[in-house]
Amino acid sequence: PLGVVYWNILRISAVVSPVVMGGLWLADRPGRLAASAKVPPSAEPMRLQARDASGMRWFDVSDITRLYATDKYVAFRMEGREYLLDESLTALAERLAAAGFLRTHRSELVNRRHVQAFEGSTLVLSDGQQARVSRRAAARVRRALSDR
Repeated sequence: PLGVVYWNILRISAVVSPVVMGGLWLADRPGRLAASAKVPPSAEPMRLQARDASGMRWFDVSDITRLYATDKYVAFRMEGREYLLDESLTALAERLAAAGFLRTHRSELVNRRHVQAFEGSTLVLSDGQQARVSRRAAARVRRALSDR
């Protein structure tokens, strides 16, 4: 019963104004929690928690060059190892847009600060990785890269 009352208060406050709860902003629609690009900037760098065979680690998003879909996970490579995230690529794209990440393909998200070259339908990144660019996203990606 107390949880129901608390949840209803959260739903009402979401309609009236955004409320910060545990790092997440309540969305404009009642009852829906969502990460938002409107989160106030902090002095602390944005970080992601990822796992590999040895356990969980934290990474600064500025060090990540590319996120890509693999099976039902999102992965990235760093220091010669692949790390997995449980969050969807769509959710990460929304959350990391403020950090300079750009959706280049339905299965690729790239940190535009690490783009070295745009060759055909491929982006060459600072760590040697290559990311695909879909035909649909090519014009948007070119514009975003020319604005930096």
